[in-house]
Amino acid sequence: MGISIKDKSIAKLELYRIKEEVLKYASHPLSVRWLKDLDLAKDYNQCEDRLFETASGLELLRLFPDLPTGSVPDMANTLSKIEAGYILNAQDVFYVYHLLINSSKVIRYFSNREIGQVFNRILLLLNETKDLENKIADILDEKGEIKDNASPGLQAIRKELKAKSSSIRKTVENILKKKTYQQYLQDEVIVRKGESYCLSVKKEFGYKIPGIVEDTSASGNTVFIEPIEIRNLRSDIKLLEKKEKEEINEILKNISNFIFAEKDIIQNNFQNLGEYNFILAKALYTKSIKGIIPILNAERIVDLRNCRHPLLTGNIISNNLIIGNGYRHIIISGPNTGGKTVFLKMIGLFSLMVSLGLGIIAAEGSKMAYFNKIYVDLGDEQSIENSLSTFSGHMYNVREMIDNADENTLLLFDELGNGTDPSEGGSLGMSILEYIDKVGVYSITTTHYSALKVFAYNHKNFINASMSFDLNTLEPTYILNIGTPGASLGIEVAKRCGIKAEIIEEAKSKLSQEELQVAGLIEELEGIRGEIEENRKTIARENEVIQELKRELQNKLNKLNNEGEKKIKSNIEKSQELLQDLRKDAEEIIKELKEQKSFNPEATNIIRQKIKQLESDNKAHQPVFQIGQVEKVSTLTKGDKVKVISLAKEGEVIAADNKKKKALINIEGIKINIDYDNMEYIAKIKYNEEISIAKVISNKRVPLAIDLRGKYLDDALYYLERYLDQAILCRYPSIRIIHGIGTGVLKKGIWEYLKTLPYVTSFRYGDASEGSIGATVVYF
Repeated sequence: MGISIKDKSIAKLELYRIKEEVLKYASHPLSVRWLKDLDLAKDYNQCEDRLFETASGLELLRLFPDLPTGSVPDMANTLSKIEAGYILNAQDVFYVYHLLINSSKVIRYFSNREIGQVFNRILLLLNETKDLENKIADILDEKGEIKDNASPGLQAIRKELKAKSSSIRKTVENILKKKTYQQYLQDEVIVRKGESYCLSVKKEFGYKIPGIVEDTSASGNTVFIEPIEIRNLRSDIKLLEKKEKEEINEILKNISNFIFAEKDIIQNNFQNLGEYNFILAKALYTKSIKGIIPILNAERIVDLRNCRHPLLTGNIISNNLIIGNGYRHIIISGPNTGGKTVFLKMIGLFSLMVSLGLGIIAAEGSKMAYFNKIYVDLGDEQSIENSLSTFSGHMYNVREMIDNADENTLLLFDELGNGTDPSEGGSLGMSILEYIDKVGVYSITTTHYSALKVFAYNHKNFINASMSFDLNTLEPTYILNIGTPGASLGIEVAKRCGIKAEIIEEAKSKLSQEELQVAGLIEELEGIRGEIEENRKTIARENEVIQELKRELQNKLNKLNNEGEKKIKSNIEKSQELLQDLRKDAEEIIKELKEQKSFNPEATNIIRQKIKQLESDNKAHQPVFQIGQVEKVSTLTKGDKVKVISLAKEGEVIAADNKKKKALINIEGIKINIDYDNMEYIAKIKYNEEISIAKVISNKRVPLAIDLRGKYLDDALYYLERYLDQAILCRYPSIRIIHGIGTGVLKKGIWEYLKTLPYVTSFRYGDASEGSIGATVVYF
């Protein structure tokens, strides 16, 4: 049985390389195994759960970068022994100790810390076994070897072993020092023969040294004899070593019983540390690529911002992609080596990674749809074994992809219909795309066929896209442009490469009228797109200046208001002090009058009443300091002078809409649309009608068309409003809005908006040369 289209697609998208990277962060045998066996999510909920787990891991790493990883050695065999009740060896016991210690580290580290529901669930399932940890620590050292003092018996045996070993060394040294022996020796060294300590003795003197002959040299001139006194000592050591082994076995048997009693906790900790490490491995990988967890949405919208292929390194161009909002299929065109295939593979790989619960390289807030199947037809499908041509190989793939597709499938076609006659390949490609659109799948297709570019332009649910190419340098920019097809530029590249002019002209003459029209349309669209992009950059720069000016003016306004409030408070305090002094003086006068016996009660009351009236008047006239409360304007005309409240700046009205209560204001050379409730009326000024508005506002001209395809309606209306303001200031009689066909939502919203504008006299669909029903021509 051949390889399935699923397995071929996963291999071609190189998911295995991503898994290899993730495995570098796995340090638990279960985590390693689960990552190797990890398959695509079965449904939306499982995919969502996986992404939530990884997101929880990323948050945990952000809060606690030095957290324990829960690493554990491969102890599957040890766990089997424990389950069966076998006596464990020292290494097995050491593995258990490692597991228990790392479980305790995780428990203690996260004690009394907020770690989220995913890891909190794991933490609650982990158990500490301090008593067992201590018992193992009493018998094993840090290398996992049995300690000398693991038991009194072992301690005594090892002490005696050390003494016997020391005796052997001393005996050997004494033998070598004996003059009677030295004349018999071939070399004054001790030679190990197996477990024996031997002297190198000349053959003819072998009988002179009492002991056992263990070996003879190859020449036969030397015999290796172990002296009897060393042999006796070695026999003693052997006996002690046997006792040591028996004592160790007893120690291991005893600790194995304790371990067996805690087998459920050990198995449970092993399993849950594996899950902990598994989630962390995915999070650590995502962190290593500076990735994010995309927003998974049931609306099947893919909205990727600043995305990059995770396997590419260096200075990689990031791109944006939106699919699922008005169209489900993208047809990418453009010259070879422009990055079409790389982009195609990136989207497919992202879909696979998300299904595994891995993060992707994109800007925060990016969205991904769930696809239960991701199929790709990529590269040269020629098969020598099956005697298949390249075209046949592609068609077998396409057939399998279509047969297995449903509405939750993403299909990726690289050069759909390639490998046969272009007219047949284009027709076949269009038929395939029409069919999969009825199924409801999502697709991205790369092509050089003009027929497919026109097809995308004229069919609902489809949109053109292109990879930019610098015609001056003949270098790709690797930037994806949604909404405009790209030229293949084969003839142009050939011309730049030095192919004779007569050949180039002959090639152009052989192009069909339709191909020439498409090429011309693409060239026009590229020009418009360039103008729009330049205009967008200019607007962005102006916005930055405006925002900076707003901040600066608001700071000044706050400062002035604070100073004004301080002055008012100071005046109030001074007037209150003056009244207090007046009251004090009046009381002094009244006191003196009493002393002089010329006191008049009625006059005194009059004085006191006047003082009270002064205090009352002073209090009533104290200003209430409220920032921003000014008289709002109701109507404006061109030439009026106003003050913009939020900016604390004066400006001149250039154009006003008294129905919408908005006006275009010139403030120090910067043009801003301002609501009436944010302005204070100053005075009317006669405006010189003969002065060109365009000259007053700006000498910079704007394009005669704006391309809004691929944008959400709110975003499109925002850019359209700004564009219309500038077009009016340039005194254009008409402009063109390119909105495409799509679902019709964008066109409908734009027409509804145009109906509300008093300066728009009429509008209509474009003719064949203006973009047909994919564009609207507006007259002022």
